[in-house]
Amino acid sequence: MSLPLWIALGAALFSVFPLTDTDIWWHLSCAREGVSSPIDLLMWTPSKIPWLNIHAYFQNTVYFIFNRGAAPFLVAFKAFLWGIVFFLFLYPFRKEIKNASPFQIALAFILLFIFRFHFEIRPVLYSLLYLGVYWNFLHYYKENPLKLKVMIFFLLILWIQFIWNKTQGLFLLGPLLFMSFTPSLNRKKKGILYVFITLLFLTPFLHQETFSLFFYPFALVDRLLGISSSAFVFSKMIVENRSPFYLLWEDFNFSRGIFTLIAIIILSFLCLQLFNLFKKEKKKSLNFHKLLASPFSLWFFFCFVLSCLAERNIVLFLPILIPLILRIHLKEYPFSLKIKKIYEAKILDKYPIPSIIFSMLIAFLVGFWIQSLQHYDVSMISKERVPVNAVQWMKENPHSKNLLNDDRAGGYISWALEKEKTFIDGRFILKSESFFRRYLAYTQNPELFALDASVFSIDRVVLPIQYDTKWSTLIRYLLSSPDWTLVYKDDFFVIFDDLNI
Repeated sequence: MSLPLWIALGAALFSVFPLTDTDIWWHLSCAREGVSSPIDLLMWTPSKIPWLNIHAYFQNTVYFIFNRGAAPFLVAFKAFLWGIVFFLFLYPFRKEIKNASPFQIALAFILLFIFRFHFEIRPVLYSLLYLGVYWNFLHYYKENPLKLKVMIFFLLILWIQFIWNKTQGLFLLGPLLFMSFTPSLNRKKKGILYVFITLLFLTPFLHQETFSLFFYPFALVDRLLGISSSAFVFSKMIVENRSPFYLLWEDFNFSRGIFTLIAIIILSFLCLQLFNLFKKEKKKSLNFHKLLASPFSLWFFFCFVLSCLAERNIVLFLPILIPLILRIHLKEYPFSLKIKKIYEAKILDKYPIPSIIFSMLIAFLVGFWIQSLQHYDVSMISKERVPVNAVQWMKENPHSKNLLNDDRAGGYISWALEKEKTFIDGRFILKSESFFRRYLAYTQNPELFALDASVFSIDRVVLPIQYDTKWSTLIRYLLSSPDWTLVYKDDFFVIFDDLNI
């Protein structure tokens, strides 16, 4: 079995863990309720209308899979797709990475293992799948003459781009990937590609949403970076939108620490290359100029910058980081004279030390992964993230008025309690800046919540007590308030009722 297949298998296996991304539940709810409605059917609080459901095709797919075998089937489907993604990004370099050292292969598997909990079932997974298809086509187009087969591939890409427009908001990454290849092509192929890129940019106009769909990625970038004043609160208050460096400063996380280390290495290497360029030194051991000017490098650094801006974008960076690690030839780029001497003496060819260490590392990772499976619930739903047991209690104990809930819990409540309308879920783009600020103010100003609860007839509150601790102030207030009663508590969630309403 080839190395791309081994890496794909590793990515697929490490993707097997319960559904931890809480957004999957409102995606499923949207598919169940129907995506054609211009109004929101899941929340009782005011939402922007009409709303553009950019994830419609993703939602219909996961809804179909979920109905066939619930969460375990969805986890298996997710693992399969992640394996395909890494295979697609590695396949064009299958010959080049054939001679990768055991240390490089081990490092690739270690990184997959460390960042495995980023391998969730989210719309961005489909974006990576489409990018992987584009990636292979562009390498094929670069090396082959213009024939009927190439034209058929062009039509296939146009169809994929059309589907991508209603799958995930980063669909502009497709044309951008094509643009990264144009400098490496001859004049004829470059001209054809420019025409095709224009067609890719225009595919949103084939949908009925036209201009609103075309401009959606720009609004998404605004919300990610907080460029406009209205988007600033969303970029700063949503954890996934923050830089991994900032999150590491706030709360230590091993994967964030590793990413920071990788970022430091990459930036240091770039500085070294620039320094040598300015000195006009042409040392073979540091001659990385061709790689820096290649489509691979352009896309690598583009994804790297995106990952540095927001933690959620690390998934865009990993499929291109693994090929980089496997493509570096240590014999050509020794890191010290000692390593160079080892290679020249062919010591590694005489003694199977790297293979032994590699085998031990892989065995350790696989063993740790197998052990982790024993701790997962057979339902494959993370009860730490969503109120599984609390919702079961709510089914048996309904209330009559309105609900306040944490945004992460909103999607699951909508899915498990079909008739229950929530206060908020993960679709922050449907809420105004003032609404979002007021919602977050409840975490620090319980008196404000008490006022709104009276005005809007809120008689039930569902909040997390472990995974997200920002609600601790409000929970203490509700425990001490004579108007609210703690009616349910488990290891992860609490429920309060106002029995006076």
